[in-house]
Amino acid sequence: MSHLVGSAIVHAEVDDSWAVTSLECAKGLVRVDRRQGLTRVVVGDTHDSVAGMHEPPAFSAAAFTSDGEFIVVARRSPPAIAMDPTGSRITPAGGATLDSEYPEPGRRFLLLSCAAFEDLPEFLATGLERSPSELISRDAEDLLLCIFADHERGAGAVIDRLPPRPLGELNT
Repeated sequence: MSHLVGSAIVHAEVDDSWAVTSLECAKGLVRVDRRQGLTRVVVGDTHDSVAGMHEPPAFSAAAFTSDGEFIVVARRSPPAIAMDPTGSRITPAGGATLDSEYPEPGRRFLLLSCAAFEDLPEFLATGLERSPSELISRDAEDLLLCIFADHERGAGAVIDRLPPRPLGELNT
């Protein structure tokens, strides 16, 4: 499901294990690709929106499986921000370019393009320090709209690990 909010494109997809909400502003790109139990999300900027056009493109990407594995890759771009009710951290950390985990339901990941990260609003920085539970419980689209409210460039995605559905609600 996609729709416009101002000049931004907001897109949401949900499956049995994961929900992806993304926002693209001017010069921002988000690609979501699903196939055979694997979903890939790539967040970046258009080539002409960042310095060093002769260099390979910068991007953050996440891939996740129907069995719950989550892999994040950062190539010359900001790492993902992993959040749960007790706190937040960056992933991959320590200069690594790849990280893999099996997050518990309720974990949220935020990927931002370089242009968006450069304009990171104060509320997100203070929210990560003081109230990660607020950022976890906030509607994903609303969170992205708040992040991009003061600027309109770049892209971002929120990826939520969903709790298992009760047996009567499973798709057959």
